[in-house]
Amino acid sequence: MHSPMGGVLPGLYAKHAAVTLADLGLILIISRVFDAITDPLIGIASDRIETRFGSRKPWVFSGLLLGAIGFYFLMLPTESTGKLYFFFWSLVLYLAWTMIDIPVRAWSTELTHHYDERSRVAGFFALLSYSGNMLFSLAPLLLFPILGSTEFTPESIRFIGIFALVAFPIIAVVNLFSAPEGQRIERRKRSSAAGPRATIRAMRKNKPLLIFIGFLGAMMLGNGIFVSGLFLHQDAYLGIGPYIPVTGLVFSLTILVALPIWKLLIERHGRIKPTLIGWGFNILALLCFALITPGPYAHWYVGFLIICAGLGGGGLLIAPMAMLADIADYHRLKTGASEPGLFFAVLAFLTKLLAALGAGIGFLLLDFVGFSAKDVSSDSAILGMKLSLFVLPTILSLVGATLFFMSPIDKRRQNIIRKRIESQALTLESEE
Repeated sequence: MHSPMGGVLPGLYAKHAAVTLADLGLILIISRVFDAITDPLIGIASDRIETRFGSRKPWVFSGLLLGAIGFYFLMLPTESTGKLYFFFWSLVLYLAWTMIDIPVRAWSTELTHHYDERSRVAGFFALLSYSGNMLFSLAPLLLFPILGSTEFTPESIRFIGIFALVAFPIIAVVNLFSAPEGQRIERRKRSSAAGPRATIRAMRKNKPLLIFIGFLGAMMLGNGIFVSGLFLHQDAYLGIGPYIPVTGLVFSLTILVALPIWKLLIERHGRIKPTLIGWGFNILALLCFALITPGPYAHWYVGFLIICAGLGGGGLLIAPMAMLADIADYHRLKTGASEPGLFFAVLAFLTKLLAALGAGIGFLLLDFVGFSAKDVSSDSAILGMKLSLFVLPTILSLVGATLFFMSPIDKRRQNIIRKRIESQALTLESEE
């Protein structure tokens, strides 16, 4: 569900539908802002509403059913498809994604409270996420005997939409009846400090959280700009459209191979140093993308840089999610409030705003410099495209890496936090 919206689907609408790059930029910003606004509402609801299936799984179930419908209709671009069509079904899909994503991330904090186990959970989360990305990239290759092309086209993504329409409801039912619920230690007693307004006030005083928001925001803003135009860079500029599914598949496979290695490194050496090393690989690969020009070897250069980015990106997929769970514990210790759904939702609201701006800014910048998805672009437009998609995100990545290095909660401090929380829980039990 997530991979197509990153760049492929907007790129296909720019190329095959009656939608301009400026339209896409504004739609992506507005729809992601809507997505961010719904995060706190669903986060609060998944914290407060209990059912016979728990508090998280019903949201995931409903989100998968709604997502199947929204995903299918988004996969049907035609020459007459306009901006309102793309806008409406984007809203539906992002609402469905929020119904899944926020409860799942809160759910992950309840599966384990151990520092290394949280890295393990985050590792599997990233592993399965990129398995989904890999399946999306693999789809046009599997459809080659039917369609005679390995490109992402309106015909190939229509088949992907049909697959989702069948598969998502099945996954929803399996999740509802088979997945473990997890354990919320503080479920029995809600602190008087809990609540949306108190949580937000406490967040503003939470130094580890502010640093986390800073580095994740810079990273997401830069990544949103980069990803938004990558499809058009490869298809309209480099002319390697048939190889895009292959490069996407290579990237996903590289991530899948690298993730167990990064998981082991992070468990042995902590989250900061290994992740920064991987971040450096990503920054170098990002800059080198700007040096590629059209030619017979362009797809090889792209493939090599994709591998470098995949090898370096594993730590960035594991560390932030595990760190956020630790910061939620720190918040619990300082305030007495145990509402991970709301906590993750407020953070998602802030970071999604930056991701939305990144995706929208990417398309607006391409439109501003005169880059075209349908015609040959001028030299100045190509230079503007490279500065927008590669140089600007590199600067943002350097800012994010600097803030990431300042993260204060390590394994020792997290163990202290958890012991104090457990001590507080025992005190409450004795008072009762």
